[in-house]
Amino acid sequence: RKEKEAKAAAKKQQEERERAAAAAAEQQKKQEEQEAQRKAMQEEEALVQKAREDRERQAAEFAEEQRKRKAEFEETERRKQAEQAAQAEQAAQAEQAAQAEQAA
Repeated sequence: RKEKEAKAAAKKQQEERERAAAAAAEQQKKQEEQEAQRKAMQEEEALVQKAREDRERQAAEFAEEQRKRKAEFEETERRKQAEQAAQAEQAAQAEQAAQAEQAA
C-alpha cells in the first residue's frame, strides 16, 4: 500500500513538473511573440519615418530647384530689358544725330 502511495505521489509530482514546464514554455512563447510584434512595429515605424524624411527632402530639393529657376528667369528678363533700353537709347541717339545732321 505504501508502495502504491509512493508511486501515486511520484506520478503526481511528475505531472506537476510537466505542467510547470508547459506553462513556462507557453510563457516563453508569448514573450517571443510580443518581442517579434514589438520589433515589427519598430521596423514599420522606421519605414514610415524614412518615407517622411524622403518626402521632406524631395520637397526641399523641389523648392530649391524652383527658386533657382525663378532667379534665372528674373535675371534673363532683367538682361532683356537692359538690352532693349540700350537699343532704344542708341536709336534715340542715332535719331538725334540724324536730325542734327539734317539741321546742319
